[in-house]
Amino acid sequence: EPGRGTSVRLFLPRSEEPPAPLGMSELPVMSENAETVLVVEDDNDVRESVLQRVEGLGYVAIEAASGSEAMLLLKTSTHVDLVFSDVSMPNMSGYDLAVWIFEHRPDVRVVLTSGHVGSAERPAALGDRSIDVLLKPYDRLALATALSRALH
Repeated sequence: EPGRGTSVRLFLPRSEEPPAPLGMSELPVMSENAETVLVVEDDNDVRESVLQRVEGLGYVAIEAASGSEAMLLLKTSTHVDLVFSDVSMPNMSGYDLAVWIFEHRPDVRVVLTSGHVGSAERPAALGDRSIDVLLKPYDRLALATALSRALH
């Protein structure tokens, strides 16, 4: 009504089916030892969202806004168990960062993510090393599975 507002009622039929039980395989795998994950993402909003998701899975999350910033952190005594990096970034792709990590920090695991399939070519320097690439958008379960698989 003019001057009073709008009221909306939505009536949906009740389902006759019982809710499906949540299977154990559908529960996200949580961090076992509060491992440290370095999140490398050039978009501030996306980076903040990923940091929250990673921390929500029980990991300690630290951040870098670029591949070169990540390399600086990895050159210091900062403890990092895994680098979770976007593939498409200015000046250095996630693949390029992975090559550097494999050469200089072989103790650190790597998982990449991309919203653009084929946006960065896999460098020949990676050889036959396998790297998981998590396609965006991904859900909490997919993120948890990728991180756990890389660490264990």
